[in-house]
Amino acid sequence: MIGYVCKYTPVELVESFGIPTQKLEPSVSRFDHADRAMHPNVCSFARAILEEALQKGTKDILLVNCCDSIRRLFDVMKAHGSFGFLEILDLPRKTTGCAVTLFENELRRLVPKLEEFSGKPFDSRAFEQRVEKTAVAQSDLQEATSPRVALVGARAKREVVEMLQEAGLSICLDTTCTGNARHFFLQEDRPSLNAYASALLNQVPCMRMAQTNGRLEALEQVKGLEGIVYHTLKFCDFYGYDFSELSWKSSLPMLKIETDYTLSSTGQLQTRAEAFAESLRAKKGLEPVAKPGPKTGGLVAGIDIGSTSTNVVILDHHRRIVAFSIEKTGAKSEKGAKNALDSALQKAGIRREQLEKVVATGYGRNAIPFADETVTEISCHAKGALFFDSSVRTIIDIGGQDSKAIRVDGNGDVKDFAMNDKCAAGTGKFLEMMAHTLELEIARMGPLSLDARESIHISSMCTVFAESEVISLIAQNKEPSDIVRGLCDSIASRTVSLVKRVNPEERFMMTGGVAKNVGVVESLERKLSTRIVVPFEPQVVGAVGAALFALEKVGW
Repeated sequence: MIGYVCKYTPVELVESFGIPTQKLEPSVSRFDHADRAMHPNVCSFARAILEEALQKGTKDILLVNCCDSIRRLFDVMKAHGSFGFLEILDLPRKTTGCAVTLFENELRRLVPKLEEFSGKPFDSRAFEQRVEKTAVAQSDLQEATSPRVALVGARAKREVVEMLQEAGLSICLDTTCTGNARHFFLQEDRPSLNAYASALLNQVPCMRMAQTNGRLEALEQVKGLEGIVYHTLKFCDFYGYDFSELSWKSSLPMLKIETDYTLSSTGQLQTRAEAFAESLRAKKGLEPVAKPGPKTGGLVAGIDIGSTSTNVVILDHHRRIVAFSIEKTGAKSEKGAKNALDSALQKAGIRREQLEKVVATGYGRNAIPFADETVTEISCHAKGALFFDSSVRTIIDIGGQDSKAIRVDGNGDVKDFAMNDKCAAGTGKFLEMMAHTLELEIARMGPLSLDARESIHISSMCTVFAESEVISLIAQNKEPSDIVRGLCDSIASRTVSLVKRVNPEERFMMTGGVAKNVGVVESLERKLSTRIVVPFEPQVVGAVGAALFALEKVGW
């Protein structure tokens, strides 16, 4: 069996020799072998292929020089010396007649290699039949239930595709490197190597091709397409150009996600996917949760399980806050949620049995067995923000380990959102670490920053590097107030960049624990040139939104 990774691989030619093929879809959690053989900044997909091949003892691989990382992968594999059949084809970047001839010559160069490997001579009739089988096997795009989305960009792990589907997205078109089916048209009744080379090159192009218009054309051919999920790989910056062009040319809502071909940060990815599905459903006038049941007594709870704190709000059927609680999440989400709910119930003077519905949100929402429904924190913050101020259109939420920017309409429906990328820089955890370095109580940081006299610039948002900068500033005998002001400005600068990604509109609200830091709020107001509304308790906004969804569930 010969493994391959690229859609431009001549699979049909290989199989005409009776050699089975397998599309390599690595599933790794770490890169122990690959990190010893390749630089850690090489494309994570190339490293994952090498890691799994070495782990599982895969010997026979046919590569296509579709990018520099795959070329590097081939060089490393060749130098390693543990592979059997190992070849790489040079891929032309165009589809002109000369390019087709060049690729045809690559196929002809491959034929004797396959003859030697299989022990069989090239059979033109077997090749024709195998190619015709693929060409005939084309079918229309599968029908899908709403919301219908296209998955585009870089190759995506099978687990990522499954995660998108579980989030409620129907993938009706997949044009990623390895996701699409092998569909191509032949211009001759009897396929020659030249016609076959032309058919391979004229598939929906990858971003490495000179002409990429076919990518947008493929999207335009899908009827009823409602959104686009754009997947990129870590260290594959080339796809940034494609994303920018697609954002400019397509009017469809887009969700951009990035992975490193491991299963890290699945919670954040799931949140983004579910929030995107909820926003698409809202555009069609569908509820993000099940349809309401009959009206009942009307006490409900919303639970927001975050990385640092778990917040609970109890509402009555008049949409009044009966009680709320803020507790540390701790080591287990379920235990933290139970403690926070029990605290809120005690404050309200009621029993859990009196709650008609409990809706959970936040990263730990799926780990709460006593929750009746789950909704993403994106939708909950949107609904919760408008509960406190109906004129709000842009929400800035900075919690313990993530930050978000959300743009909403007058109904509280999410129009666009952006989240920080798998890094706690500029969040509550960042401030907590800096407070520890400065030997300050975190609650003192905001007021202290207002006493600053000197402007200090903190260049790094990485917690480790920023801590080094702070230690250096301490050694220079800088005032703590000036250092804290520099940290607040640094967080604000990073946050403003996130906010601009959602095309913000007035009026602004800030939620999350960091909203209690007056220094960060003041710095954001300066950089955005606007006033920012901070609710009386910014940490419970998501829980309020979850409780409002619960009220809708019971018909109020």
